[in-house]
Amino acid sequence: MTKCKCCGQELPAEQPLNGNAVAYIPLVGGAEWGVSAEFAAELERAYPAVNVLETLGEIRIWNIANPALRKTRRGVIRHINSWFAKGQDRG
Repeated sequence: MTKCKCCGQELPAEQPLNGNAVAYIPLVGGAEWGVSAEFAAELERAYPAVNVLETLGEIRIWNIANPALRKTRRGVIRHINSWFAKGQDRG
């Protein structure tokens, strides 16, 4: 993993578009962040009331429809986590 130049925090690695990602989330600037199968499995364990693949699809479509609100590589995991936490609360 690479580290953020300003704070030193580890950034999520981007999956290549032909990699083993289960979903791709559009980012600021047009790049896409691939959600690995391992990260999807972590989401399933953390949020059992949420359909992971369906929710990742919702996040993708929301980011396509709202390009001005897309996240950076640094903020994409927080964006995904917030979305899943809200879904878990709705049950």
